Amino acid sequence: MRAVSALELRTFLSRRQLTNATGRDGLPGRCDISWSFLGWPRPALSCLFLWTGGINARCLHFSADSTLLNAFVDRLGEVMTERNILPYDGDAILIDDHGAEFDWPAITRTLIDAIPWQVETARIFGREMPIPRMTAWFGDGGYSYSGILHLPAPFPAIIERLRERAEALSGASFNAALANLYRSCRDSVGWHSDHEAGLGNRPTIASLSLGGERRFQFRHRETKQMITLGLRMGQWLIMAGETQRFWVHQVPKTAAAAAPRVNLSFRHMIP
Repeated sequence: MRAVSALELRTFLSRRQLTNATGRDGLPGRCDISWSFLGWPRPALSCLFLWTGGINARCLHFSADSTLLNAFVDRLGEVMTERNILPYDGDAILIDDHGAEFDWPAITRTLIDAIPWQVETARIFGREMPIPRMTAWFGDGGYSYSGILHLPAPFPAIIERLRERAEALSGASFNAALANLYRSCRDSVGWHSDHEAGLGNRPTIASLSLGGERRFQFRHRETKQMITLGLRMGQWLIMAGETQRFWVHQVPKTAAAAAPRVNLSFRHMIP
C-alpha cells in the first residue's frame, strides 16, 4: 500500500501493469478509496476500472477528485476493503483479506498443529499466574513483557509468508511475530497496549485473526470511549500512529462458545 495522487492512480490503472494482480479480461471492477492512513476526513471516493487484457486495466471513472488516496488490489484483481475503526488519536485499519491466494482454514489448522505453543506464567501486581491463552514467539531477537521472556526463534515458512503479506498491506517492515492461541471462550487477554521500549515510538503492528470469531475492544485512555468489534477469519488489524499511546485493547472472555482462534501480531523490534 502507498499513497498516490488521483492522477497517478489514473495513470497506474490505464497505462501500467498491475504487478500484484492478474486481470480478468473485459470485466469491470470497482476500487473504493479511503484516506484512512493519513488521518484525514474520508469522503466517499470510488474508481471504476475495466480489465483490458493480461494484467492491464483501464480507468473508467472517478466519483470525486482528491489529492491523496489509498487503494488495495489483490492478486485476483479484487478490491480489498479497509477502514479505520478509531475516531481519533490513532489508526487501526481493519482489512478483509479474502483473496484466493490464502486458504485461511488450512493455514489455521497448520498453525495450531505446528507451532510449539506454551502456557506462560506472568507476574501481575506482584503475583505469578498462568496467562489464559497459549503463546509462541518468532523473531531475530528476544521479547519480554509482564515477567515473560521469549527467546529468539526463526520464522517457520508459513509465518514468513504471512509476514510478507503483512508488510505488503501495511507498508512497514517486520522482524518478529507474537502468536496467540485462544483455545476456547475462556481464554483471553486483558487491557493493555503494545508500548514496550523495543517497539519504539508510534509502532506499526499488523495483527492477523484466524479461526473462530472473537470480540475485540479498544478503550481510550483519557475519554474512556470504547469500541467493540468482532474479528473474523482472514481479517488484518493494522495499528499505527498514536494508537498505542492513546488506546488500550483487549480480547475478553465470552459466555458464548467459541472455536479456537489464532492471532499473529507482526512487529518491528529495535535491538
